[in-house]
Amino acid sequence: MSDQNKQLNTIETTYLYKKTEKLVSALYLLSNFLSDKEPIKWQLRELGIILLSENMSVSLLNKILSLLQVAHIGGLISLMNFSILKYEFEGLIQRVEQEEKECLKGHVLSEDFFNLPESPVIPTASISKGHNIVSDRMSLKNGVEKQKDKSNRQDIIIGLLKKGGELGIKDFTSAIKGCSEKTIQRELATLVSKGQVKKAGEKRWSRYSLK
Repeated sequence: MSDQNKQLNTIETTYLYKKTEKLVSALYLLSNFLSDKEPIKWQLRELGIILLSENMSVSLLNKILSLLQVAHIGGLISLMNFSILKYEFEGLIQRVEQEEKECLKGHVLSEDFFNLPESPVIPTASISKGHNIVSDRMSLKNGVEKQKDKSNRQDIIIGLLKKGGELGIKDFTSAIKGCSEKTIQRELATLVSKGQVKKAGEKRWSRYSLK
């Protein structure tokens, strides 16, 4: 990923967080005018906190929008306030949908992904005679290769941070191909525990940089 793309991703993440922060604040201000006995008041506030503290999703945004629609129809929210919030939430939904589409672009399986090399035919006698030796050697080899892959991923992460400064999880998944987001999160957690990397923020808003 180029430095320009990294900067654009950082700007987009910051925009989404700040926009969410403003919308949740608006939900709280608006719900102040609702009675404490009105269930929608507490549902709006609860969903707002979830939206701010957990992974943002289109379904969660649509749920909040539906509650606002019900509140407006029920005469709890004025047409002007509802129209403003509806416009802002629909805009945010479009941004989130676009971001999700961009994330999926880098995860298309190639045509030969499921192709496997042909297995050689091994005589039954050879299998029974040397099974334990082959099994032990393969286990040792796999263990060494996994450890090597782990070290390589951590080296790549350190290299990206040296070039990019402060990066988010999507910056790493775009740069490190063939590696899941959960795997990269585990590697980052290991580097944080070692004291090589520092973390700021939580969940989808987390940012990482070198110490």
